[in-house]
Amino acid sequence: MNVRDNRKVHVYQNGSDQPGEQDEFYRTRTRMDENLLKTGDLSLILRRPTDEDENLYSCRVYNRKGDVLMEKQVWLKVKGQWFKCMFRGQPEELFGSEPVPSFFSV
Repeated sequence: MNVRDNRKVHVYQNGSDQPGEQDEFYRTRTRMDENLLKTGDLSLILRRPTDEDENLYSCRVYNRKGDVLMEKQVWLKVKGQWFKCMFRGQPEELFGSEPVPSFFSV
């Protein structure tokens, strides 16, 4: 959850993602491991981060009764973004405004 704006970034419930519960701003930009219950890896991938994504986020895990089992917070800082492109067959590292995937764990 985006703490400042109280927007749901990603919802995983009853064994699957719930995009209808997710704030439209994040829809199609987040992903979690499909085997998260088996692996215990609750990492969230946020694709195409922008300056607007820089914020404090909270991850909450609930039991079936709705009690909070665990809560973690992480501050996401979006830094300069880079990408590689081919120019006349030679790779060039460039800095630019084209967002690239960013990964963070909570």
